[in-house]
Amino acid sequence: MSSKTFPDIHVQSQPTTWKYRTGWALTLLPAVALLLSALLKLTHAAVFVDQWVNKFGFPESALTGVGLLELSCAVLYLIPRTAIYGGILVAAFFGGATVAHVRIGDPGSSRRSCSACSPGAVSIFAMSA
Repeated sequence: MSSKTFPDIHVQSQPTTWKYRTGWALTLLPAVALLLSALLKLTHAAVFVDQWVNKFGFPESALTGVGLLELSCAVLYLIPRTAIYGGILVAAFFGGATVAHVRIGDPGSSRRSCSACSPGAVSIFAMSA
């Protein structure tokens, strides 16, 4: 009878480097999109204000509030302890953006917004695994 050693099944292994880096890369894609969009809203960039009011039909007074909301979603999403809550808020925010584009009949809008959401959904699962 030979004696075999079995690995300890209770030891939690660390993710490999490429999985870790891929998870963060996929996390950063929607976060950077949100941060750049929040920057445009908070600075009241003239080109963006024109689209916000004339194309989308939203009041200019809502820019600061929506920009702060977007910024808080991105920050919650980037903090590992609150990433799940931030991911839910990011998905809801991108869903609202999709509805706004579809409402005005913006061509190709649903593809663009859904492709921005996909990395966020993938990174939530990659970081939780």
